[in-house]
Amino acid sequence: MNQKSIQNQIGFNTKSFAFNTVENKDRKQTIVFEAFKKLGESSDLDIATYLGWTSNRVIPRRAELLELGKLELVGVKIGVYNKPVKTYKLKDNSNT
Repeated sequence: MNQKSIQNQIGFNTKSFAFNTVENKDRKQTIVFEAFKKLGESSDLDIATYLGWTSNRVIPRRAELLELGKLELVGVKIGVYNKPVKTYKLKDNSNT
């Protein structure tokens, strides 16, 4: 392997590691949490649109918040693409 290839590989691994650090995840969770606080009952796409993010960036953070017990599934609505989408809201004890 040449030097440039090794540097590229190290740089990629470093970026990947930094992206997945706990601090970075916590920050993104907080941003998604605050969006739910502001919007109330919302779908992943609602949150993504509000934040200017892609749904793929929102879904993992929403799933983590759901697993932590900070969100609850409310129901299903017809989304912008005329397909059913799940909606979530903050649990009553999670407004802090």
